Amino acid sequence: MTKSNAGTNGGTAPIVSKNLVIWLIAGAAGLLFLILLVVAVSRPATPLVVSATPVDESMPVLDGAQTERRALAKAELQRLQQEGELVRRTLAECEQEIAAWDREVEPALTGNNGQAVAADRESLERFHAVYHQPRIAKSELDACRERLDTILQPVAAALASGTLYVPSSEASAKLSAERKFSETARQSLHEAVRNAVAVIADAQRKATTGDRPLQDAMKELDAQRDQARVAVIAAREESAREQATKQIADARAAQARAYGEAEAARIEEETRREIERKKAEDAIKAQSNTRAILEQRAADPVVQSKYKPFLGKGKFGSDTNVPGLLSFNYMNRIGVLSDVKCFVNAGCGRRIGVDSGHNAAFTRNDREHWTFPVTEEDWNEYRRRFEEFRELAPLFIELKLLRE
Repeated sequence: MTKSNAGTNGGTAPIVSKNLVIWLIAGAAGLLFLILLVVAVSRPATPLVVSATPVDESMPVLDGAQTERRALAKAELQRLQQEGELVRRTLAECEQEIAAWDREVEPALTGNNGQAVAADRESLERFHAVYHQPRIAKSELDACRERLDTILQPVAAALASGTLYVPSSEASAKLSAERKFSETARQSLHEAVRNAVAVIADAQRKATTGDRPLQDAMKELDAQRDQARVAVIAAREESAREQATKQIADARAAQARAYGEAEAARIEEETRREIERKKAEDAIKAQSNTRAILEQRAADPVVQSKYKPFLGKGKFGSDTNVPGLLSFNYMNRIGVLSDVKCFVNAGCGRRIGVDSGHNAAFTRNDREHWTFPVTEEDWNEYRRRFEEFRELAPLFIELKLLRE
């Protein structure tokens, strides 16, 4: 029995020792795992770098609205710059037209080609009208160029530096005005050269001989027109004298009534006849001095071309849908011939500026329109046209260019 218990205890001891070792190893492994886990959790995480390209911190970050504003500002600056370059080219063309005038027209005043114009009355009248029309001087072109540089200087600087600069509406309006001025000047100068050269060529084709310089013939024409104006003034003075004569005659007739009605009637009849005789003489003088000149001016194509908005046929102003002539009485009734501004607005196809139902009438005019005046010189030219048109209107009616 003793051996049997001893054998049993001897077999159990190795088994307990083996299990104890396993537990110790497992416990140590678990403890090591816990230590590693605590260390891993307590260490800071390493950031993940995604971008391989360095970021330029100096580059501005623009939102959508700011990007749009910058693009719009740049587009407006480029537009102004392009418009300014167009004005510069137009001014250069104006200088070319001035050079053409000096080269082709001025020499005719003393040259052989001008003698044919001087020898033909119609050609002389036409050349005189063209030559004395207002023209833009080179000094005005230089002034326009200086104003243009002032307007465009900040525009060019902004485009060169990339500055976010939005031009004011005033700068844009000024630039538009300079463009209008340059285009009007170019058209006016071109037409002056073309018309003057055409008159010279027409006179040479007529082969009218003469040896008088054109310059002398124009001075003589000026003198004749001065005489015609003097004759008109003299006629007005004569009318005033007639009035005074009548007043004296009335006083004498009143005095004579004290002596008898028959004598008073005789004096009144003699006074009436004398006044009628003087009126007839004055009418003949005025007709001989001014009628021929006015007729030549009214029939001159150069003069007629200045009034294209009112002369010739068009649907506007016609009683039917068939093109017809504009009515002088209609123009006078709605105020076009009473004020120069209304006259200019009508010629330009604008609202004429009267407080009536006819204010917008000439916006429907299908005839050729004028260019609206920009400078004071432009306005002076249209003031002269206003007076001339009212003077020549009765003759335009006779020429079937206008109706009553």
